[in-house]
Amino acid sequence: MAVVGNIDFLARDVLYDKQKPYRMKFVPPSGFPWSNIKTNIQPQKIEDIRGREKDFSLGANGFSLETLDSGMTYKDFDDEDKIVQTYLPNVAKLLRSMLNPSRIQIFEFLVRKRGESFPLATETAYEDHQPTTAAHIDMTQEWASILARRLNHKSGIHRLPGEHYQFINVWAPIRGPVQDWPLALCDASSLNLHALHAGDVVFQDFQTENLLLEHHPEHRWYYVSEQMPTQAWVFLQGDSRGRQCVPHSSFLHPGAPEKAQPRQSIEVRALVFTT
Repeated sequence: MAVVGNIDFLARDVLYDKQKPYRMKFVPPSGFPWSNIKTNIQPQKIEDIRGREKDFSLGANGFSLETLDSGMTYKDFDDEDKIVQTYLPNVAKLLRSMLNPSRIQIFEFLVRKRGESFPLATETAYEDHQPTTAAHIDMTQEWASILARRLNHKSGIHRLPGEHYQFINVWAPIRGPVQDWPLALCDASSLNLHALHAGDVVFQDFQTENLLLEHHPEHRWYYVSEQMPTQAWVFLQGDSRGRQCVPHSSFLHPGAPEKAQPRQSIEVRALVFTT
């Protein structure tokens, strides 16, 4: 069954013929715009894969829905040490079973807890990280190469192994079922490459480069209804062989109950080496 949800896409604008899209993650100097990104909010048809989860795979679509034994209770996710000592090893175990890698480097995780008033602006910053509402891929191919080298340099490895590497995200709720702001993923096999545009994410002392997505009628989007913490999205965000990656965004489910419990989730980012 499909629903229609609003997703923020990059607007097509002549500005980007001369200026690269950017967003600052710190307070910019006085008078300097914190972003030049213009959005195009579009109603998007999003298909529910519930009941046909096995029809989608990392190889064919760039994503799959997998069973995850987290070893965690809901309260455990408030304990960063518990996440590092228990949750991340279980994510690595899942990736090993899927990909038979020679090496896995989990380098980042992020817990998001939707505020009661999200997505409305508030006078003060939200206490926790909020769902992302813009269609994007976490990194460009060039930035994936840079990040892979940096991560290995920090580990004392100054030359990358000769194997194929991929950046993989693992996304799961920390309580369920998710009813209000599920994650939507664009099938990589449907992606029109002309709709992708590199953008800068600028921090005070460094910057990264991601990919923003324009709306396109060819694109096929999917989500899973009533997602539970034992069900994890595994999806591709970078690939040394240039495989197409997966744009993704959360969206407000039009059928969400009025008093649905706010979505809370954890995403884990891993660098995976395979032969």
